[in-house]
Amino acid sequence: MDRPGVVSPVDLSRIARSGKALRLPRQKGTRPKMAIELGPADAGTSRSVRIGDLTIVRLPENPTTGYRWQPDPDDVRLKLVDDRFEGAEVPRGAGGDRVLVFEAVGAGSVRLHCAMRRSWGSGEPVEEFSVELDVQPRLS
Repeated sequence: MDRPGVVSPVDLSRIARSGKALRLPRQKGTRPKMAIELGPADAGTSRSVRIGDLTIVRLPENPTTGYRWQPDPDDVRLKLVDDRFEGAEVPRGAGGDRVLVFEAVGAGSVRLHCAMRRSWGSGEPVEEFSVELDVQPRLS
């Protein structure tokens, strides 16, 4: 981490792979951010986060099939801050993980929902993931 309070995609990737809630660097006078990682095993569960905290969702994906995890965030309470694919470059077409990072921006209950579908299709998703988040106000 090069600068305090700035989290790079590489740092987020390390956080996501750790499987733990971690304290992220903070700027002077602010509460440190926390990050939690969620994956397929967490589907249908409920979690609590505070405004400013990050929720990292890591879901298996193989983009060469045309299917991709597409988030459906509630922009009032969650802001999508990163959306990337992490996978092996060899062999070509190998699967990996879609990593979606959300920041809690508004208090209240929200359903974090993602659907795996083709972007050009209008059909039903082949798979869905959702978690209920209770976004709490920041601690002073």
